[in-house]
Amino acid sequence: MQFVFHVPLGTTDFDRLPQRTTLQHAVVGHLRAGRHWRLSHGWTPLPAPSKATARPEADAINSRQTPPS
Repeated sequence: MQFVFHVPLGTTDFDRLPQRTTLQHAVVGHLRAGRHWRLSHGWTPLPAPSKATARPEADAINSRQTPPS
């Protein structure tokens, strides 16, 4: 809710939520239908890029970061 509508968690007045975008419209329809919206946490390592798409500046930035524990 926070990332799509910029409203605090727990907002349940669907009539007051904006529906200017396709995503906003889909979320309101999903919730009005009684479905749930859940959050998850974590990270997934991505495969290393091929040499054709490698970016040295990104590798330098990523090598300074550590994954969350």
